Amino acid sequence: MGIVVKSKVPGSIHSDLRSNNVIQDPYFGENDVLYRWIGLDSWTFSKNFKGWFLRNMIFYYVSDTCSFS
Repeated sequence: MGIVVKSKVPGSIHSDLRSNNVIQDPYFGENDVLYRWIGLDSWTFSKNFKGWFLRNMIFYYVSDTCSFS
């Protein structure tokens, strides 16, 4: 397992890594080049849901490679 951080929705992997002090500002200096690995890596977001609303969930803008179980 690689990097594990808490995530916020809405958000992005860059904002999640930054808020957890894994990376610095990606828009500062040449950090955009330094952090290219983020866009080239695979990321997994997970959340456990309990209760009746699981049947009624609607997902918008979900990646083309995802699974729900």
